[in-house]
Amino acid sequence: MALITGVFGEYIKCFNNIIDSENRSIQLAVVPGHISGIEPRFELSVPGSVAPSGKRDLSSPTVYTVTAQDGTIEEWTVTAVEWGNSILGQYGLFGDPNITVMDGRYYIYPTTDGVSGWKSTYFKAFSSDDLVHWRDEGVILDLKDVPWSLGMYGWAPTAAKRNGKYYFYYSSGNKVNGHKDLGVAVADSPNGPFVDKGEPLVPGGTLPGQMIDSQAFIDDDGTPYLFWGNGRLYAARLSEDMTSFDSEIKDITPEHFTEAVFVVKRRGKYYFTWSEGNTENPDYCVRCGVASSPMETPSGCGVILSQDYTDDRRIQCTGHHSILNIPGTDDWYICYHRFNIPTTVNVGGGYYAGSHREAALDKMEFDENGNIRPVLATLKGVTERVKIGG
Repeated sequence: MALITGVFGEYIKCFNNIIDSENRSIQLAVVPGHISGIEPRFELSVPGSVAPSGKRDLSSPTVYTVTAQDGTIEEWTVTAVEWGNSILGQYGLFGDPNITVMDGRYYIYPTTDGVSGWKSTYFKAFSSDDLVHWRDEGVILDLKDVPWSLGMYGWAPTAAKRNGKYYFYYSSGNKVNGHKDLGVAVADSPNGPFVDKGEPLVPGGTLPGQMIDSQAFIDDDGTPYLFWGNGRLYAARLSEDMTSFDSEIKDITPEHFTEAVFVVKRRGKYYFTWSEGNTENPDYCVRCGVASSPMETPSGCGVILSQDYTDDRRIQCTGHHSILNIPGTDDWYICYHRFNIPTTVNVGGGYYAGSHREAALDKMEFDENGNIRPVLATLKGVTERVKIGG
C-alpha cells in the first residue's frame, strides 16, 4: 500500500492532482504564477513524516521522502504544472458557472457541487480582476433563509446589476409541492447577502418542462430579459424592478434544446447557446443558434463545445456554460463545467463522476462570417492575466 494517498495546499487544485502510486510520482495542478513557491501537504495512509518541508520550486522534479512510524520508507517524485482549469479548483467542485462583469471585476456564480444528488444548501460567489486568480467571496444565499424552498438543494444561478442593485436568479425545490421553482433574490452588493423575493418568480408546474437554468440578459438598449427552462426554452421581458415580468412568457424552444440557455449580442445578432443531453453523460455538449431579437426562436443548431476524450485529456460532459465578453474588446471566453479530472469511475470505457463537476474557462472566437468557431476545451485554460480595461 502506498504511503501517500492525497495532497493539498494553498494554490494547489486538489481535484486535479495526479497521484501515480505504482511509480511513486505526483503531478500537482497549480494556480498560474505560484509554481515556484508551493508547499504541498500530504495525506498519508499511516502515521508518518514527509521531508523536505517548506515551500519549494516544483517546476522541476523534487524527491520527497516519506517515513512511516514502523520504519517503512518511500521516495516520491513531485512536479507541478500551471493549470488554469479548473478555475476554482483550489476551493472545491462547482458546476453551472455563470460568469459576468460587475463593478470592474469578474464574477462567477456557480452551483456548489460535490454533494450527493446535487443537494447543496447554499450558493457562493467568486471574483477576480484577471481571470486567473479567483477569490472566494463566501456564501451569498443560504436556502434555509428562503421560505418557499426545501432548504435542501439549489442550483443553476445567474446574476445581473441594474439601478444600483444586484439580482440573483436561481432554482430550488419547493417544500409545499416538490416542484423545481425559479426564484429571485436582491442585494446591495455582488457579494450578497441576497434576500429572496419571498415567493417563486416562476413556479414549477405552471408551464411544460422544468423551471430551471435561468439567464438574466440586459440588452444594449437597457431592456432586461430573463431566459430559462429545461425541455422548453422560455423568454420574458423583466420589469424595471427585475423581480417581475413586463411581458408575456414566450416559448421559443429551438431544435436540439435541453437546458442551460445563455444569450449574448454581437454586431446586431443575438447568439443563443444552450446545452443538449444529460449533464451526467459524456457527450453533453453546447449548441448555438442565432436570432434577430431576444424573443425569437433561434435558428441554426451547430455544436460549439463538446467532449475531447483521449487518454491524456479525458474532457467530458462539457456544458452548462456562460459566455464572457471582455469590456471594450471583441475578446470572448466561455465558462463551462465538465467532470472532474482525474475522474472517479470508469464505466464501459467512459468516465463518469456523478455530481463531481468542475468549472473551466477557455477562449471563444468568431469567424469572418460571424459564426462561433468550435471551442477547444483545454486542461491548461487561461494562464495569462486578462485585466478589465487593459
